Amino acid sequence: MDNKMGARAKRCMMTGYVRNATGIWRLWDMESKRIIECSDVKFDEDSMAYSEDSTCNEGDPLGLNE
Repeated sequence: MDNKMGARAKRCMMTGYVRNATGIWRLWDMESKRIIECSDVKFDEDSMAYSEDSTCNEGDPLGLNE
């Protein structure tokens, strides 16, 4: 992570866009299990937020089944 955003950055999954707004994304925060809205987003298109071999609650991409 870069020096500017590294301390505040979170890994999230994009769920969509905020209606009637430009440049604001809806993101699923897997750690706090809630939707957040943010305009300062850096996408890593080479990786996926969820894969079959991840540690995310045995196949639940949103981490809801506990």
